[in-house]
Amino acid sequence: LHFLQDECHQAGLPLNPVQLDALCLYAEELAKWSKKMNLVAKTGMESMLRDHFLDSLCLYPFMDDSCSSLLDVGTGAGFPGLVLGAVCPELEVTLVEPRAKRVSFLRHISRTLKLTNIQIIPTRLQTGMDLGCFDGVTSRAFADLSVFLPLVEEYLADDGAVFCMKGPKGEEEFAKFQQENPESGLRLKQKVKAIYPLGEHGRCLMIFKKRKHDYHSTSA
Repeated sequence: LHFLQDECHQAGLPLNPVQLDALCLYAEELAKWSKKMNLVAKTGMESMLRDHFLDSLCLYPFMDDSCSSLLDVGTGAGFPGLVLGAVCPELEVTLVEPRAKRVSFLRHISRTLKLTNIQIIPTRLQTGMDLGCFDGVTSRAFADLSVFLPLVEEYLADDGAVFCMKGPKGEEEFAKFQQENPESGLRLKQKVKAIYPLGEHGRCLMIFKKRKHDYHSTSA
């Protein structure tokens, strides 16, 4: 708890004791389940909190009044969507995950934390699914913007945002996306560099919007 509390403080994430307790319980259950099935890489608790929970929380500052619903595609063990749902009870989160063992874990965590704002879709996202539209769409599972952005555009509300969690190759992927999708309705609105104290490379968020906005870059 103290490690997570200190790291959130250094990262400027104002989580209260109730939110921190929920994340710690989540992490403890993840560690237990990961001994029986391959949910995340086997590391120490601090590494798991940093690599998965703190990484997911880089989206937390954007979960405000303008984002009341979030679609997380290929969420795996719940990153980032279930983490955000655990600390933002007012955020309606839809988790899409096709792998049965991970779906069982997601349901277990939702019950354990008594979360009523989580919907789990146990399948792979495809075009034409009856999911409605969301204020926010994200994923840590997709490595290629050229595949992810065209897939999720139809599920984004008119003034919604796609939060792409990228690493060092983000600029290269963006250039490829622009080249292959010149008529896309999605435009890069903002880049946010989030660096946590123990992270080697940090995380670059590329935020896309449906409507055309002026692009600018910032840091968090």
